[in-house]
Amino acid sequence: MNFLSKMKLVMSAIFNQLLPYIKTFFTRYGAVVLALATEVVMELAKDNDMSWSEKRDTAFNQVGDKLVQQGIAIGVDVSKTLILNSIQAAASKLQEMEK
Repeated sequence: MNFLSKMKLVMSAIFNQLLPYIKTFFTRYGAVVLALATEVVMELAKDNDMSWSEKRDTAFNQVGDKLVQQGIAIGVDVSKTLILNSIQAAASKLQEMEK
């Protein structure tokens, strides 16, 4: 097996692992959850008194509250995993912006 074949195999395996996460953002409410998560993460990033886990938990609760206010049911319309993945994506985006 040559180098190119090995790279294709590795990239294929990585893509197969990432595909379920990518698909979640293209669900009916994926963009809404991601936008809310980004908004909340940007606000919480300003608070230096909280640990990362406290910020994550607070972000989860705030995003959940905002979704419920919009009539979107957690566990029915969106999963907890989608919320957590959106928070992680927003945090990663923020880290990239700070570089």
